[in-house]
Amino acid sequence: LLWHRRAATPARLVHGPGMALGAVAAFWWFAVVIARHPDLLDYFVGKEIVARVATDEFHRHGEWYAPFMLYVPAIAFGALPWAAYAFMPLVRERLWEPRRAWARLRDRGPAGLFLLWIATSFVILSLSRSRLPLYVLPLMAPVALLAARAMARTPAPWGSLRRIFTIAAVVAALIAVGKGGASLRAPSRDMGRLWNLAQEVGAGSEGARLVSVDHGRLQGLRFYNGGQLDPLWVALPGEPVSEGQVASELARMFDEWPDARRIVFVEPVEKGIARWCAALVEDAPPARSARNQRWAACSVERRS
Repeated sequence: LLWHRRAATPARLVHGPGMALGAVAAFWWFAVVIARHPDLLDYFVGKEIVARVATDEFHRHGEWYAPFMLYVPAIAFGALPWAAYAFMPLVRERLWEPRRAWARLRDRGPAGLFLLWIATSFVILSLSRSRLPLYVLPLMAPVALLAARAMARTPAPWGSLRRIFTIAAVVAALIAVGKGGASLRAPSRDMGRLWNLAQEVGAGSEGARLVSVDHGRLQGLRFYNGGQLDPLWVALPGEPVSEGQVASELARMFDEWPDARRIVFVEPVEKGIARWCAALVEDAPPARSARNQRWAACSVERRS
């Protein structure tokens, strides 16, 4: 809208009914959730907005150089092989030079719009200190448009439909082979495998309560267990479980959950050590335990 005002009546940046409709479409879900759970207002504002944008509290690549190490490769390699077409004008016309880039923007052509779209979004994403590669997914839209425009303007052989379809077929085949090969190897984050491990020590049985130790993002495990998963934070990374902590935590949990017959714990194995499960087996016999290379599971039954 700032650069492409070609209509007889230019579009307005501020339009009351449109902004009201956009606000309703964007915020109605948050309004309903906050009305049901008022405490979430502080979480949404304090954590999901202020903490993610202005701080590195979530440890999501908050370094100043992270956008160039994270977003640039994600755009360049995530759009392969079409990124070569998309950014062909950038290389051919040397648009990294401010004078040439400004001239391209001033002619108000489609390429300038798409490049401005990418640059503006990149700056906004970089200002936030919570960064992940998937955040650049919306930028694939202007990259795709740039690639399509470049294909239409590229002479044969690289601009021919036959060559483009050949490239697409090769890429599709490589993706299929890569995905097929990856499926033969169980991923370390496979929650199905973790659930099977937890079942070995009693998870899913009647009266069992499932607890994740020192790990807060196991939503897949919550799914397998029918929605129930409670967190437990027992020690800082690298520190052993303190003496007496097992007994006090077990007593608290069984008091808090009077219907629980058994508590099953799952925890990540760090440097070959499962701190909580090792302490539990030692201090609360006859506790049961099982483990693989990444996870440990252990359980203890309520004493009569």
